[in-house]
Amino acid sequence: MSPSEWSGNRENDFTFLNSLWFSAGALTLQGSIPQPRSLSIRVISAIWWLFGIVVLAAYIAGFSFVLETAANHISIQNFEDLVKQRQLEFGTMEDSSTLQYFKNSKSPVQQLVYESMMKKESVLTKTYQEGIQRVLDSNYAFIGESISQDLAVAQHCNLLRSPEVLGGRGFGIATPKGSPWTSLLSVAILKLGESGDLDYLRSKWWESSCSHEDHDKWSPLKPQTLGGIFLLLALGLVSGMLVAVIELSKRSRHTAEQEKKSCCSAFTRELSQRFQARENRQENAEKSKA
Repeated sequence: MSPSEWSGNRENDFTFLNSLWFSAGALTLQGSIPQPRSLSIRVISAIWWLFGIVVLAAYIAGFSFVLETAANHISIQNFEDLVKQRQLEFGTMEDSSTLQYFKNSKSPVQQLVYESMMKKESVLTKTYQEGIQRVLDSNYAFIGESISQDLAVAQHCNLLRSPEVLGGRGFGIATPKGSPWTSLLSVAILKLGESGDLDYLRSKWWESSCSHEDHDKWSPLKPQTLGGIFLLLALGLVSGMLVAVIELSKRSRHTAEQEKKSCCSAFTRELSQRFQARENRQENAEKSKA
């Protein structure tokens, strides 16, 4: 559309295919020919360059963050992973049922866990809260009952619990033999379960109320986070089109004054010539032969 890209009736070098090639070169920050001469195409090219730089910088920053966090993050899914790694100390509460469980276990992996804890008794804590605080303050993994671990994770947003559960046990309320409270407590617990009160209590005390801001940092780069640069790209493209229309309008007004025609007819003719490049090429070829 821009008259600066045309010289008289001669076909311009900035054809449709060349435009696509130039756009690809501008987006990848590479030079390409032919170079634009008009202001409108230079505006659009500058916007493409800016868009390409911002997207490339955002991608490199996100990719480097993923590589860095992946290198520093320790994935522990089970006790075998815990025994193999050397970056975290691990232990449990001394004289606890958890420690007795590992002591009496026949599993080779669990025996290794017990032996590792016994080699360095400083990894054993006196209280459960001491173990949780030690996890928060240092490179330490605390082994405990899954229900208590879930509650700790719900209360502290920086804690993660391994999905593996060993020796799952159920808990109940003990009463003396023949006590009238046995049936009453059983019926009451069943009613609480059927009415949904137990689920409500678990969601109240065990469900985490932590925000997901930290988890969002691990998510891939989303398009809406680059909404500003996409808006700038759209405004730049529209601005380039408006500048091209203004340039063509000035050229049409000048042509109309010379040929003493209306500006609308001159503008329509100028615009139609831009989209009839193939016919112009054939006419130029025939004139050159003549």
